[in-house]
Amino acid sequence: MSNSVQNLEREPLLNTQVTGGSVVSYTVTQQNCSNVTLKDRTAAQSTKRKLWFAVCLACCFFATELVAGYFANSLALMSDAFHLLSDVASFIVALAAIYLAEKPATKRHTFGFHRAEVIAALVSVLTIWVLTGFLVHEAIQRIRNPQVINAKLMCITAAIGVLVNVILAYVLGGHHHGHSHDEEVHVHIENESGNQPHKETNINLRAAALHVLGDLLASVGKNGYSLAVLMEGVPGNIHPDLIEKSLLDVPGVIAVHDLHVWTLSPGKYSLTAHITIDHNSSNYDEVLSKGQHIVCDVYGVHHSTLQIESEQSLFTSHCNPELCAVRAMTQNQFIGAIDQGTTSTRFVIFNEEGELVTWHQMEFEQHYPHPGWVEHDPYDILASVDTCIEHAVRKLGLMGYDASDIKCVGITNQRETTVAWDSKTGEPLCPAIVWSDNRTSHTVQDLANQAHLPKEQQGIEALREICGLPITTYFSAVKMKWMLDHVPEVKEAHKNNRLQFGTIDTWLIYNLTGGADKDGVLVTDVTNASRTMLMDINTLEWSEKAIDFFGFGGLSLAKIVPSSTVYGKISSGSLQNVPISGCLGDQQSALVGQKCFRTGDAKNTYGTGCFMLFNVGEKPVFSNNGLLSTVAYQFGGQPPMYALEGSVAVAGSSIQWLRDNMGIIQNAQQIGELAAKVKSTAGVYFVTAFSGLFAPYWRDDARGTICGLTQFTKREHIARATLEAVCYQTRAILEAMDKDAKQPLRSLKVDGGVSNSDICMQIQADLLNIEVHRPKMRETTALGAAIAAGLATGIWKSTDDLQQVNEDGRAIFKSQISDKKREKMYNGWKEAIQRSLGWAQVLGQTSDTDDEDY
Repeated sequence: MSNSVQNLEREPLLNTQVTGGSVVSYTVTQQNCSNVTLKDRTAAQSTKRKLWFAVCLACCFFATELVAGYFANSLALMSDAFHLLSDVASFIVALAAIYLAEKPATKRHTFGFHRAEVIAALVSVLTIWVLTGFLVHEAIQRIRNPQVINAKLMCITAAIGVLVNVILAYVLGGHHHGHSHDEEVHVHIENESGNQPHKETNINLRAAALHVLGDLLASVGKNGYSLAVLMEGVPGNIHPDLIEKSLLDVPGVIAVHDLHVWTLSPGKYSLTAHITIDHNSSNYDEVLSKGQHIVCDVYGVHHSTLQIESEQSLFTSHCNPELCAVRAMTQNQFIGAIDQGTTSTRFVIFNEEGELVTWHQMEFEQHYPHPGWVEHDPYDILASVDTCIEHAVRKLGLMGYDASDIKCVGITNQRETTVAWDSKTGEPLCPAIVWSDNRTSHTVQDLANQAHLPKEQQGIEALREICGLPITTYFSAVKMKWMLDHVPEVKEAHKNNRLQFGTIDTWLIYNLTGGADKDGVLVTDVTNASRTMLMDINTLEWSEKAIDFFGFGGLSLAKIVPSSTVYGKISSGSLQNVPISGCLGDQQSALVGQKCFRTGDAKNTYGTGCFMLFNVGEKPVFSNNGLLSTVAYQFGGQPPMYALEGSVAVAGSSIQWLRDNMGIIQNAQQIGELAAKVKSTAGVYFVTAFSGLFAPYWRDDARGTICGLTQFTKREHIARATLEAVCYQTRAILEAMDKDAKQPLRSLKVDGGVSNSDICMQIQADLLNIEVHRPKMRETTALGAAIAAGLATGIWKSTDDLQQVNEDGRAIFKSQISDKKREKMYNGWKEAIQRSLGWAQVLGQTSDTDDEDY
């Protein structure tokens, strides 16, 4: 439990770690609320003593009044005696309720037995009503058959009754129901004077009726309160709207919903509420601590359950009774999306409206065997996918749904990362080489300088017209070439015609549909194939020319398929027989998730790397400014759409570096908090070229460089410079994109983890001088895969059905700095870039083999 909660010294009922979407209940045992509990116990002891005295006194007078009423022939006395008997019964029931309420809570009665008091009050009231019915019946009989009363005996008894009521009122410390009979005494005196008996008797009956009626009205009030408690009504002294307003004032809280307050028993209240917070900038423990303080110490509610949830969670919809009723009458159709990223995997479930229902995410191990090398274990990737699916489906079940409600699954994946496996056994032959790996720099040089090829087929642009890509360390074919040259197992498999190459989408689909044991499907979609350098971007088929260029003759490659079509069915697990019907590389998936379906639409994803895509329409545009030409998407039966892309190698991973390598921050959220504490970097520039620079520079010899350090520099400046580095590189890409597209962008749609930072997005708007649009639900990469899968299975008929998807709650950032300041900042960045170039050669830290000194 967090320190903030410990400081408040509140004991949890559930020992639950506080995380997104968690529920934590608290009862109060110390500090202010403990004083209340102590007072309650002291008051209970005093109440028991008073009630026992009242029971004894009332019983004695009940017997006296009953006998006197019989001999005086007074219905008023007898009615009051029976009323007093009902009081005795209510006192006894109240005592039993107090003793019962002191019992500790049990597994069957987790709130304890406090409501025994309310039930006791209700029983008491019902008893009064039964007696009232009897007395009314007796009064009617006396109207029909008037009887003479003994006024003297009745007056003496009534006087004693006044004294008894005064004592009871004093002992019980409040207003008793008052058994005085002043009107009756006056009437009985008149009867002694010899006036007409029947009239006196009628007046007497009227006095008795008034007495009964008064108690009846009092009982209605008591009964109304008891029923209000049993119906879980809001306590009269508590206003839920004020509690909601107070909770909304807690920093980081953006919404409060499903707030309920009710009375457990007199003076004991309970509250539940869902608190929605900005998951990027808010601390769950801190919000929970402050919320508990407000509920308990300010409003006096000593038992509360607060659920803290991210603004990306749509549990609010699940809690909507009307929506639940609709779901109960209709068949649910959910779409699953496997989002296999560079550092983590998640499985996200969306509904037909494109709303996020639930998800599960897990990180997996990164391997860095040498400087510039980045590897993944293919089995780790596969295991993370299986785990995320099972956990997310389990969460869906807890929400009242079933795995069968998931109608299809889409896949989006880290692109370019390359896997080699044995086609007979399905076993990987070596670790997967990740897209950001830089070991192949010498391979790039060798490929670009093949003396036996004509001049037009030499240089890093040799295949640009075929695949739209330059020869760099980034793309899959270069990694495949390195494997064939340096991994004996890969060489052997190739020699024996058992070598299967693929990107992560192929590896996942192959294994999810059965793998080697069940003839798994070997496919890759057009977006992933376009990142290998082996597909002809014009025909969307494998290029023999490109294959020969890399020396891949006879190599087995997966079948190229559209981004939205049914590839096969999942062979095992909770989603067995669910079709896989969508597949997109992660950046193209984000483009689809941002609904950039029109020419001129653009998005930027701030993840491990940073990627900007610009929709150029149905024909590819070849860049003259260092950008990549790629396939944006192809939905089944439709022509492909193309895009220009610019990539930043390091974005979110630079934040991880600050956390894990340097210890400047403790968590990713803290970088925004630090950056916001200073108005500028004080002249510090951080070129995050850990593995070289991508578009538009394409310099694999660049290395990370921090310029402008002084004695004034603090970690806040370093944090802000890290965020600015991402934004500067985005501007460089945007400038190149403007030149190639021949039309400036007016706005930029953003997503990805780093986009959660308001300060980063404001810096981005300042440097670009255009509007930056951020959707409320930022899982757009997963949403894109879900859209592709849903379109293939008919959940959505066309992209026109998606117009309202993920439109609510968009944030728009606009520039807040002058043009002069903007250009001054950017010119400083250009100078820093120049100082980062060539460091790889200077330090001699790049190599294609693992047997050299580093």
